[in-house]
Amino acid sequence: AKPASSASPGKKPTKEKARRRSLIGRVVYWGLVLALWGVIATVGLIAWVGAHLPSIQSLEVPKRPPSIQIAGLDGKVMVTRGDSGVSATIKELPKYVPQAFIAIEDRRFDQHFGVDPVGIARAALANILHRGVSQGGSTITQQLAKNLFLTQEPTFTRQLQELLLALWLERKFTKNE
Repeated sequence: AKPASSASPGKKPTKEKARRRSLIGRVVYWGLVLALWGVIATVGLIAWVGAHLPSIQSLEVPKRPPSIQIAGLDGKVMVTRGDSGVSATIKELPKYVPQAFIAIEDRRFDQHFGVDPVGIARAALANILHRGVSQGGSTITQQLAKNLFLTQEPTFTRQLQELLLALWLERKFTKNE
């Protein structure tokens, strides 16, 4: 008679192997169930945030007052320091001005899709290491979405709205626009 521990082809696996496979099967099964619920929750969150976005048709560029006005004793404005209200198109600027702006604000502007996961991860790591907010990971597109459409309050909901609007802006307009 052969010993019970040796397994030959065609015979049932031992109880120990069956238990091990059963445990792995359960881990895989519950992992897939959790992943499915995670996807459902993410889609639900995106839908909820999207439903609470401000109406794009009713938006207008906000009027930005000058930073400082110095007035005389009679109340007449003597000098204005800050935003003068003068605007210029990108074509009127020297070529190096937009390039410098992009180099300072968003080095990977031409490579991302409105949201820069690498920049967000870098900023999150720096903020964790410094135990507070020390860096931001938003792109120029996200900043535009925040400044045009949203408030400046630093809430998680506003940041999700900013992310969705940045994706929308990138789909609707080219990088030059």
